[in-house]
Amino acid sequence: MCSTILEMKSESKPDLTLFKMINNIYFDLDECLIHTEHAPFDEATHYFFTESFGNLHLALHPAANSVISYARDLVGKDNVYILTTSVKEYAAEINSTCCLGFDEDHIFSREDLNARGIEVPTCYDSFRDTLPHETAHIDNVIIDNLEPRENKSKISFIGIDMSYKTNYLKVRGYWGVNFPNDPFETKVKEFLNES
Repeated sequence: MCSTILEMKSESKPDLTLFKMINNIYFDLDECLIHTEHAPFDEATHYFFTESFGNLHLALHPAANSVISYARDLVGKDNVYILTTSVKEYAAEINSTCCLGFDEDHIFSREDLNARGIEVPTCYDSFRDTLPHETAHIDNVIIDNLEPRENKSKISFIGIDMSYKTNYLKVRGYWGVNFPNDPFETKVKEFLNES
């Protein structure tokens, strides 16, 4: 039996359901992109002062700007966020001091997580959970130094799959020490390309 050209064309179409697209990318701040201390330390790259926290010395991960730029090139600036359990004042000051380039509405902080928090009753007690934010989507991804089980509020907030297999990258904590051949940048870029 002969196939028509129309039938042959429809048979050769790629199955687009095989391709997963990233919706939004979220970066943790502390011990992922930066490290701060109250006392000066050798690796500090920046210094800032806030009314709430006083003097802070900060080390920006050497690859921080590179991975943020890469993420923005991949999904667009409007789809890349900071998601931190730190307070908004602190996160905004770091964004400004380090010239990370996040708009204010692209920095989610402790206040945002707490605003979405709810008490869920159980037959024995209750537990605190976090409702998804309006940016929540199953195809969001997060890069963080904490284990997924320690980040359930962030996972709920951004609406990702609780299996953490394809949308959560746990990176080695950044404590201001710049190791030669640090795999952070490579790991983040590979993760974003594979997600």
